[in-house]
Amino acid sequence: MKIAVLSGKGGTGKTFVSVNLAYIQDHAAYVDCDVEVPNGHLFLPMDRASFEPVDVMIPSVQTDRCNGCRACVDFCAFHALGYAGGQVIVFDNLCHNCGGCRLLCPQKAIIEHPYNIGSIRTGNFEHVHVVSGSLNPGQMQGSAIIRRMIAQTRPFPNQILDCSPGNSCHVVQGILEADMCILVTEPTVFGANDMRICIELLKLYNKPFGIVINKSLDTRNYIKTFCREQHIKVLAEIPLQPELAVLNANGQLAAKQPEYRRIFQKMLKNAHSLVAPQNL
Repeated sequence: MKIAVLSGKGGTGKTFVSVNLAYIQDHAAYVDCDVEVPNGHLFLPMDRASFEPVDVMIPSVQTDRCNGCRACVDFCAFHALGYAGGQVIVFDNLCHNCGGCRLLCPQKAIIEHPYNIGSIRTGNFEHVHVVSGSLNPGQMQGSAIIRRMIAQTRPFPNQILDCSPGNSCHVVQGILEADMCILVTEPTVFGANDMRICIELLKLYNKPFGIVINKSLDTRNYIKTFCREQHIKVLAEIPLQPELAVLNANGQLAAKQPEYRRIFQKMLKNAHSLVAPQNL
């Protein structure tokens, strides 16, 4: 099963949950889709990692063929093309490499060339296959890296997609690929607010999902109250304990200890229960 792990904001424990879920499964791939700040490799250091640059195709204008009709400029919804000084200007870092301008140009004045946006590192940590994407500073096209990583891990029956925090297009890419989603939050007013925003996004794509409450306390829990009222399944609660904080700070896997491994096994079992067999 392919599980996307999300969070409404950074610091909730999304990567902590992701790496441990990947570790407790056989034939699993961990895919770090947080391409702007990938850090899963701190918990799952790769043995003899391979490196692969990721290029996309962006437009280049042949000025001798361009007649200045500006059809390409008007077409581009991302403002990656402009017109000044009698010629079309391409803003490389804004281009979404859709290829529409090249197809639309009546003078066939636009060609495409490779443009590097980032890289992918691939390796293994013990029995877990690890794939980590990194977006170059100033670039915006992380979704292209995410799609390529997910394509590479399709042979693995169990995949954990560690998505970016928030609700960006990078997150949407992970949601689209997943069989179900796990939303990691913390039992605070701020955690509840950001969780609600993520839930609205998940509902748009009609994906089954459940909640993991990290840093859970026995005191008043806004998340549990909300989930009970909205009939949303809480997959597991991870207690707020100094031992877990130390493990996390040192980049160690909590699932290597039986006490915490049981929490992630319960989480995974509950996640599977939300997905109909025909959707796997």
